[in-house]
Amino acid sequence: MNPKRTLIITEWGKIDIDKIAAICGDEAKAKKYFDELEEFAKGKNNDKFLRFHGKATLQAKNFVGLLQTKSGFCVEILPKIYRDRESIDCECEEKYKFDKESFKDKMAYFGADLDSTSKDSANVGESKKSAESKSPIDSTNPANSPNSKNLKTCPLCASKQILLNCLESLKDSPFKKNDLANLNINKLPLLEIFVIMFIDEVEKLVKQGIKSDYVEKSQNRKFLKGKLLFGENLKHNLAHKERFFTQSDEFIADIAPNRLIVSTLHLLYQGSFSPKTSVRLNQLRFIFDEIRASCNISADFAKCRISRHFKAYELVLKWCEIFLCHKAWTPYSGADLAFAFLLDMNKLFESFVTKMLKIHAKDYEIEAQAEHSPKHLINTANGDKFKLLPDIVARLKKSGESKILIIDTKWKNIDSLNKIAQSDLYQVFAYACKYANTSDTQTPDSKIKVLLIYPEIRPYNTQESHENSADLSDLITPQNPENLANWHFKANKIPITLIFFPLF
Repeated sequence: MNPKRTLIITEWGKIDIDKIAAICGDEAKAKKYFDELEEFAKGKNNDKFLRFHGKATLQAKNFVGLLQTKSGFCVEILPKIYRDRESIDCECEEKYKFDKESFKDKMAYFGADLDSTSKDSANVGESKKSAESKSPIDSTNPANSPNSKNLKTCPLCASKQILLNCLESLKDSPFKKNDLANLNINKLPLLEIFVIMFIDEVEKLVKQGIKSDYVEKSQNRKFLKGKLLFGENLKHNLAHKERFFTQSDEFIADIAPNRLIVSTLHLLYQGSFSPKTSVRLNQLRFIFDEIRASCNISADFAKCRISRHFKAYELVLKWCEIFLCHKAWTPYSGADLAFAFLLDMNKLFESFVTKMLKIHAKDYEIEAQAEHSPKHLINTANGDKFKLLPDIVARLKKSGESKILIIDTKWKNIDSLNKIAQSDLYQVFAYACKYANTSDTQTPDSKIKVLLIYPEIRPYNTQESHENSADLSDLITPQNPENLANWHFKANKIPITLIFFPLF
């Protein structure tokens, strides 16, 4: 994809003709691109993605991903992890690589925070000291803290990496098994990254072998093969006794899953990508050359049933559905865009936290929002009202112990107590009160904890401390020695803890 036709902004960033013209270098084209985005914003319910901010300015909301107009102009919307930045550029001198080991260290620290919620506050310090002694990182020295690398990290690369990490945590998505380690993500547009992921999966499929299947074919032949269709034979061959209209089962590769792959390859080959990506697409088109493209995409998707024989096609077909059906988990209206891939960052953050807890909180059984039964704020004889459904419920798996963690995630930039919304505290307060001594849990108040989780967001390229950090608590989170502390208060004898979750 031509970088001169891609505008990169963060959540709540603004789009106007001047910004587009600065990228494409042509005011006439910039106006055309802006008009296409403006028409999309006017579509029914599309104001949740883009809203009008003045007469000639559009503003993104909290949905991240990308929008591509029919003229080929693309807007990438990345997570806002640094304050006072609406548009960002790559500042990396070398290829950016996600440091998985560093992230594991941060999650180890977070695990200590999670474990500390199951102990009295008097014992919290000891548990954290124990975690520090096991970690190879000296948390008392900011220069050696796990976050010290983040201070030098390019904002564009960090935002892209966070988005890709969150996408990997989505259920029923094709991102789960993709290895991005070899991708130079700071130089590639998001759409091309997605295309490369699709190519990787198709190449894996080719190495395993393109599948064939028995397909029922009816054809007028010069020889007798299969079952003779008498009605059709009389209709077509009354004057041609040497021919036979027959029906037979043939083992061929021209089947629905392969036709969908061919259609996706043809669609993507029309795009403007880097030479290397274009070459890989063309090579795959050559491999599938004898298979025709789908004539009815909906009907072919309906025919795709992932059995054991076609297990290798599962991720590939999910990618085909994204590209061919514009399926991006969030519906939009109108036909003003060529491609839209937009997801609510609140849901992505919740999904990411859930996945990380399942990996690192081994002692807990983690239930996502859709997996546990809701409670209600008011229970009356006429029915229950005002549903309470926490984002995550974690139950201790150890026999003989009964502990429950009620977790609520918030994708918000919090750097002081003054920025914590009253509604967030009221919400977790209601959870704390409702889950205390309920008949279905039979768990004492002292064994129920409530966690309010915000993302670990800090100022870009600075070592300044967040304001009010000294006033919150004397308990400083190990991964943030100069940042906010875990903040504890109680509701109905149930501790409520504010925790900042590492992102990369």
